[in-house]
Amino acid sequence: MENFYKTTEKWRDVFQCRVNVQKSSTNVRSFWTEGYKNPCFRNQQKHFKDHSQELLQCVPYFFVIGFPKCGTTDLFDRLSHHPEFLKPAFKEIHWISRYRFIPPRTNRLKFIAMNKTYRTKDFDNGFFQYTRVFYPMVLDVEVEKLLKHRKKIEYRKITGDFSPSTIWDNDIYSALPNNFNLSVPRYMTADFVREMNACAKLIVMMRDPVQRLYSDYLFFHAVNKGPDDFHNKVTTAIKLYNNCIDQKGVEACVFNAPLAKTVQVRLRIGMYVIYIKQWLKRFPRDQFHFVRLEDYAAQTSSVLNGIFDFLQIGPVDRNTMTAMVFQNPVNTRKVNVGEMLPETMNILTDFYEPFNEQLAELLGDRHYLYHLF
Repeated sequence: MENFYKTTEKWRDVFQCRVNVQKSSTNVRSFWTEGYKNPCFRNQQKHFKDHSQELLQCVPYFFVIGFPKCGTTDLFDRLSHHPEFLKPAFKEIHWISRYRFIPPRTNRLKFIAMNKTYRTKDFDNGFFQYTRVFYPMVLDVEVEKLLKHRKKIEYRKITGDFSPSTIWDNDIYSALPNNFNLSVPRYMTADFVREMNACAKLIVMMRDPVQRLYSDYLFFHAVNKGPDDFHNKVTTAIKLYNNCIDQKGVEACVFNAPLAKTVQVRLRIGMYVIYIKQWLKRFPRDQFHFVRLEDYAAQTSSVLNGIFDFLQIGPVDRNTMTAMVFQNPVNTRKVNVGEMLPETMNILTDFYEPFNEQLAELLGDRHYLYHLF
């Protein structure tokens, strides 16, 4: 790896990170093959009939870890035009946060679900089924090797996991044995990602949490949708969360799964800073790239170029960028029942204000002070 690292100045930080991880004593797995920009490895054990000892497996080079209703699906679709990005089999994987532990709800996810077990550091069984989602890359590698008539190649393409639950959904992790009786889990999704790829690049997409919540409500709730119903659900949720915060503190309430199931709107997701702080305890700041949906919508090409630079993939030609920028937005609001009530907006703005202030301070960016704009 070190020889390849010396010849790849463009990705110098990526390979330097891998060298440092391999030299360190941290408890991580090295899923890296010399010559591959994306983390890939040869399966040394035969877990299933269709897994030979020489089968190539790949895991994400980057993760778009959140947040829901903040443009992650749209980014997935636009980024798919980039020649150096290979899409996984589908976007909404949610294996790290959910389907490591529980059966999926849709047929297309069944092949990545593991047996019902609550081992926290399981890199067998279900993990190798998770890698099946990235088989498009495996096939592309093998084709490129055949075309070049070489066993070893310099492979520059990357793949990613776009599950927006990864950053915030620790409800099952909270129930794990090593998190027993803890108000804030010690072992989280971020820990598993770090064990899988300690050098992962992490993209976080956010938007005004007030608007995010209304979009979330309209997207997921099936009956009686409307501004009045939303207002009633919001006032109930805020009351319950404020009572909880007064008694237990913010973090304990954000990671309180029973409370989240009690309320009927996903209020806690908009407390972005609480989740980001946990991830920053596990990954260095330079492995994060933060994107505001407002900027992404208004300056799409500029934001996309920033993402390309962060992922260390090349710029695209004019025709490709035009296709990216001018395609129709994806995964937009399913119903239109009018805007939320002004009083709802006011109480949500007040609720989220302290979290926005902490986020702006943490990231050094006043644009996250949504209540001021």
